[in-house]
Amino acid sequence: MITYAVVNQKGGVAKTTTTYNLAYIKASQGYRVLMIDLDPQGDLTFITHMKYEYEGKDVSGALEGLEPTECVYKLDHMDDNLNLFIMPSDIGLANTELQLIMKSARERKLKKVLKKLDGYFDYVFIDCPPSLSILTMNGLIAADSVIIPCQTEGLSYKGYKALISTIRQIQEDDDLNPNLKIAGVIATKFRMLSNEHKQ
Repeated sequence: MITYAVVNQKGGVAKTTTTYNLAYIKASQGYRVLMIDLDPQGDLTFITHMKYEYEGKDVSGALEGLEPTECVYKLDHMDDNLNLFIMPSDIGLANTELQLIMKSARERKLKKVLKKLDGYFDYVFIDCPPSLSILTMNGLIAADSVIIPCQTEGLSYKGYKALISTIRQIQEDDDLNPNLKIAGVIATKFRMLSNEHKQ
């Protein structure tokens, strides 16, 4: 099972769109793919038109100890032949995040969840929130690699540099995720006529 965290601490850089498209492509190639909506805004859950009543059986539930397989849903309303799954979230994840701060090994909760799902999926794509929060740290520590969508403008690039610094700290700490790799940076929302975007 190969796990990617899709991360940028700046909002509006197309993290969710990137997560969804990459997951959809892999699923269309015949792989079993799980998307994890680790953002309390729940945008990934929203754009997949979730038709299930999950009532706590979501990312929050999995982080709080529910069996992870009970918190995963197949998106078969999109295409019966597509092995695309989601672990959804909503605003309740913000409360879960506050509770995580008080717990030991709080940065490794998602990693423990994914260990229980190993063997069920070929790929996992984690849509992280637009901040360097405890949820984002969970995503980075659980992942094999990071994909960074970066809008081609100054403010987004400033956030990118701060993110790289955080990733380096995680890589340098043997207790966190020394094997974490940067898979790549995806330039998003590029405008050819903008000198700032070209630069």
